[in-house]
Amino acid sequence: MVIHVVPCHRPAAKIPEEVGEGLRGGKVGIMGASWLVGGRRRLGKAISSVVVFFEEVIRLGSQVRLGGRWLPVEAYDFGRGRK
Repeated sequence: MVIHVVPCHRPAAKIPEEVGEGLRGGKVGIMGASWLVGGRRRLGKAISSVVVFFEEVIRLGSQVRLGGRWLPVEAYDFGRGRK
């Protein structure tokens, strides 16, 4: 899933744990998280998006709680941008 409006100063390493706690329905298996754009493209920006990878298919809502705030999410399209 893609989480939008994530502060760029937030360490990506802490995001999987926070997402697991913030999803409704309790903890789920999370393989990892990565910024959607590289570090150079995030320089000077306040917010960006993070991709979170799960061990299994989950039911996706429209928001996830991260850092005390509800942030918008959407399913990640692996083929996006490819021709």
